[in-house]
Amino acid sequence: GFDITKDVDFVVYGNKNLEKVYKNIDLIKNRLNATSISPLHIEYQYNKHKHFYSDECDLFKIIGRNWSGVQIKEGVLSTIRFIDIDHQVIPNIEGEKKKIICRITNGLPSTAFPRRVPCEVNGEEYLIYSSNWKYQSFARTGDLIELYGKVDDNKKAILLEDREDYIKFL
Repeated sequence: GFDITKDVDFVVYGNKNLEKVYKNIDLIKNRLNATSISPLHIEYQYNKHKHFYSDECDLFKIIGRNWSGVQIKEGVLSTIRFIDIDHQVIPNIEGEKKKIICRITNGLPSTAFPRRVPCEVNGEEYLIYSSNWKYQSFARTGDLIELYGKVDDNKKAILLEDREDYIKFL
């Protein structure tokens, strides 16, 4: 019954709750008479934030993957945010910046904060880490992506942390 004229975001804690929301997001949107993010809102978000990201980043596609975005009306998108309470700290990642190609083995954790997404690189499991809020829901299981970021081959980790880092879908 409220006249909502601005985004209202919600925070959900824990991976089990993330999975519950993921399984029930269509029901939630139907009950609220809401939709997923519209093409017009994707374009608005892209134009508003693109200067914070590398030109190599597939930011437009990433924004469109925001499955937990609940669009109440045009211009008002409330996104459910998820906190991974079991992995709240990104480990210290050493290494050099480089380009790497990987296949996502479980995309759902890219919805939680911090992002902690398992992927396969040359037959080995790595974890992609990022605290970048705009990367919410960037990954889907099976995606083949090119990343540019700090790669730590000893810890089998990739860190996406600043403007020069990027995600590109192949």
